[in-house]
Amino acid sequence: MSLRTVRISRDELLRIRKIYENVMSYACYGLFFKEGEVLGESISEFAMKSSGGEREKYFELVANLMAGRGWVEKAEFKDGKAIVEGSIEVEEGAGHTTCHLLRGMIKKIYEAIDLERYDCEEEQCVSKGDPKCVFVVKKRGV
Repeated sequence: MSLRTVRISRDELLRIRKIYENVMSYACYGLFFKEGEVLGESISEFAMKSSGGEREKYFELVANLMAGRGWVEKAEFKDGKAIVEGSIEVEEGAGHTTCHLLRGMIKKIYEAIDLERYDCEEEQCVSKGDPKCVFVVKKRGV
């Protein structure tokens, strides 16, 4: 099967999120998270093959893929954190974290390289007024 991609604008993504929120309230965030996991699996699979499993190269490729696909403007992975600038999911003035797709992606990105189960939380978010979106990744049960 060939890889075929589509593009979606930030405005379209935010409008779709509003539809989900109106129908499902905050329960829809779990769906966005799961969708992000699917996207993260695809990104990490390509990065693993291309990096040969070399950790530093893997995370560099992942960051480039996330930016190249338009999910972020810039991403940096270090010390169990993903620091993101320009998340497509940011909704300024929302007052709460909004980057649920990215949270799922980042979880799967760490799981693929470490072969461990992880939890991922968005510690800081531009939607809350923070300067960047920062995701903390911890091994499950720790």
